[in-house]
Amino acid sequence: MENLLEVKNLSKTFITHHLDKVYTPVKDISFSVKEGNFLGIVGKSGSGKSTIIKCIYRTYLTTEGEINYNSNEFGLVDLSKLEERKVVYLRKHEIGYVSQFLNVMPRTTCLELVTNSLLEVGEKEDKAIEIAKDTLRFFDMPESLWNSYPNTFSGGEKLRLNISTAVVRNPRLLLLDEPTASLDNESKLKVRETIEKLKNNGTTLIGIFHDLEFMDGLTDSIFDMQKNEVKYL
Repeated sequence: MENLLEVKNLSKTFITHHLDKVYTPVKDISFSVKEGNFLGIVGKSGSGKSTIIKCIYRTYLTTEGEINYNSNEFGLVDLSKLEERKVVYLRKHEIGYVSQFLNVMPRTTCLELVTNSLLEVGEKEDKAIEIAKDTLRFFDMPESLWNSYPNTFSGGEKLRLNISTAVVRNPRLLLLDEPTASLDNESKLKVRETIEKLKNNGTTLIGIFHDLEFMDGLTDSIFDMQKNEVKYL
C-alpha cells in the first residue's frame, strides 16, 4: 500500500508584528499516511495540531518542509509549493476539510450548501438535491432548517452541516479538525459511522480529536506532537 501523503520536516512560523514576536507552533514535523488509512494527531492544546491540518489544506503557507500528496489528477505534488489553481482543483475534487467552525457565503441555505458541494464536482442537479437531502437526514438536520441560513444555527447544527458538506463528495483525503467538538453523543456516533463508511470506500483521513475514546478502533496510526513520532496500531 502506497503513501497518499507524506509530511517531511514541516515547520510553520507566525510573526506578531505589533508585538515583535515570532511563534513557531510546528517545528520539524514528519509523518506519512498510507492510502485508505486514518492517522490521528494528538497533543496538548496549543501544540500545533490544527496548524498541521491547515498547512496540508493550504489555509496556511508552510515556512519550511514538504507536504507530498499523490494526486489522481496531477501525480505526486508538494502541496506547500503547489500553484493556487491546482490547490483549488484539489480542494474541489480530492481533498475535503471539516473544522468545528462554519464559514459560508451569506444568503445560501443549508440545503443549497450541500447541493452546491455536489454540483461543483459535476453531479446532476436532481441527483445532487436527492443526495444532499439524504445526507442532511442522516446527520439529523431538521427539515425545518433546510431552507434557512446557517448563520442562525447553533454550534452543533453548524458542525453537522460542515460535516455534511465535506463528506457528501466522498473525498480522497479528508482532514478533520475537531469535528465532534460541540456534538452530543448521538451525533458523534453518526460521525463515527460516516468515518467508517468513508474508510471502507477508500478515503484516507487525518483527524484531530480531544475525545481519545472516539478514536479507538478508527485510527490506524497516531502521531504524537510531543514525541514527534508515529505509533502504528
